[in-house]
Formats: sequence, structure tokens, C-alpha cells
Amino acid sequence: MNPLISIIVPVYNAEKYISKCIDSILSQTFKDFELILINDGSTDNSDLICDKYASIDNKVKVFHKKNGGAGSARNLGVQKAVGDWIMFVDADDWIEPECLDICSKYISRNIDLIVFSCNWAADSRLPDRECVTPSDFRDILPKYIDKVVFTSPWCKLFRKDIINDLHLKFNEKLLAFGEDTLFVFEYLKVIKSMQLLSNELYHYVIENNKNSLSKKKDLDWHTKYYFLQAIFSVVGEIESIWNIHLIKYKCLTCELILNKYLYALSCSSFYRVRNGLKNVISCVDLKYLFEDKKYLPKGERRKLFDILVRYRLITLLSIYIKFVRAEY
Repeated sequence: MNPLISIIVPVYNAEKYISKCIDSILSQTFKDFELILINDGSTDNSDLICDKYASIDNKVKVFHKKNGGAGSARNLGVQKAVGDWIMFVDADDWIEPECLDICSKYISRNIDLIVFSCNWAADSRLPDRECVTPSDFRDILPKYIDKVVFTSPWCKLFRKDIINDLHLKFNEKLLAFGEDTLFVFEYLKVIKSMQLLSNELYHYVIENNKNSLSKKKDLDWHTKYYFLQAIFSVVGEIESIWNIHLIKYKCLTCELILNKYLYALSCSSFYRVRNGLKNVISCVDLKYLFEDKKYLPKGERRKLFDILVRYRLITLLSIYIKFVRAEY
């Protein structure tokens, strides 16, 4: 008999913390689950640790693959999963023992997505609420869609039949940049019901520097622009479906991407800064940086930056980025 829930953990060079992650999952008070570990070409002892757990607990299944990023590892996990529900956990994070038990109480209801809270920040705490009407979604999504509990694949249980019907996959072109948010939002646009839980059941471990690959790619503007186009297309569909405006999310997303790129760019040569800024200036999606100022940083430096971008003063903007970069 197939398990009710499949928990998928992508593993890459996680020997220092993967045991705590796995132990937290195997310690669940709810037992009707399988644990799928995808070793994504680790070069440390992660593969041996995963295999050891599989040898002592039949809930654990391990699959080894060439390194392709967390998105490709999760895709393989979904392909191998046999549970009715899918849950993702990062290899350096852990969950509370009662996580699955609490979530399982809502599985029997007509719910398409279960979202629970995590320890990331105070604003990551969700209310206890069932969303089953358009008015529920119109109230909840503008408040929380920009929070990490919505933009990340963890802190959730997805219905596998919906994933299969949509042929939904993590976009492997967006290696370590936004493929998780795009997956969640593609799922959000088709669901009819959602259960939010205030329980902090997921522990996100910040100090393990899990975004190191993203940092290396911060100068890749084309990937960022591809993500902006893809995510704003999906957000536009969500806005249309629920008759809502998600301008706050668009503003904050533009700001985040721009900050990461400009900070990386400021450490380059003046020539590269100038050429890089030409890419930024030509990006029409950055219009959201000027659409609603209440969501964006304030101050004299920011005013100057906005003026330089708005009037496409690339030489002055290059000097600003190169020598007045404390803003970023």
C-alpha cells in the first residue's frame, strides 16, 4: 500500500547537517509517509549517509544523480514519489515531530494546498484559516504572497495529482534562482482551496549559506530577466483569476533582483558596470520600481538612483553604482 505523503529532500554536499534533517523526518509522530533523498552529485560523504539511513529504515529511498541543482533533484523526487501528497524539505533544515500529524488532519478535507508557518521571521507566521472562496484568496494573497512561506516550496503539502495534471516541474533553466517560486506560483494559479496554519513546524537554517550558488550567479542578468518575465506572467494570471492586484510583490521582486545584480556589478570594472547597466535600463519589467513608492526603500541616495534610472543617464548611473554602492 502506498504511503499518504512523500517527503522529498534534495541533497548536495550536506554531510554536516543532513543527519539532523533526516532524523527530524523519521521522528514524525505520523508514520504514513516515505522519505525520498535525491543525492545531487555530492562530492562529500552525503551519499554514504543517505545510503546508511536507507539500509536501516524502509521508509527511506535514495536516488543518486549527476549534479543539476535543487530543481532537477526535486523533479526526480516527484517522479519517484508514490504518495498522494508531496512535501519538500531542504537538506540543512528540519521539521517539528508533529508536523505531518498536524497537516494530516486537513488532508481528508477538500483542500488543494496546506501551508504552515516557519521560524524565518515574525511576518512568516500565518493565521489559521481555510481559504475556499474567491474573497478568501483576495484577502490572503496580497498580504502573504511575498513572504518566504509562499515563495518557497517548503512549508507546504502539495497534491500530487494536481502536479501531475499540470505537468508541473521546477524550471531547470533557472539554476538556483527563482525556480522554486515559479513552481509554487504555477501551482497557486490553479487551486481552489488552501489551508493556512499558524504552527511553526519548519525550521529554516540560515547560517549554512545555502544561497552560495545563487551568489555566484548574481552577475547573470539574462537569467534574472528570464525569471522576471516568467514570474510576472504567472503573477498576472493569478491577479486575473482572483481579481486582485499584487503590486507589492512585483515591486519587492524587482528591488531584490536589482539589488543583487547591482551589488555584484559594483565590484566589476567600470566598463562592465556600464555595459551591465545597459541591460538593466532596457528591462521594461523594472517599471514596477517606480509604480508604488511605499513598498520601496527611501532616502536621498534612493531618490538619486531613481532619477538616474528613469532618465537613462547611464554614465552617471555607472559612477553611482561603482563608487556610491553602500545602498546595495
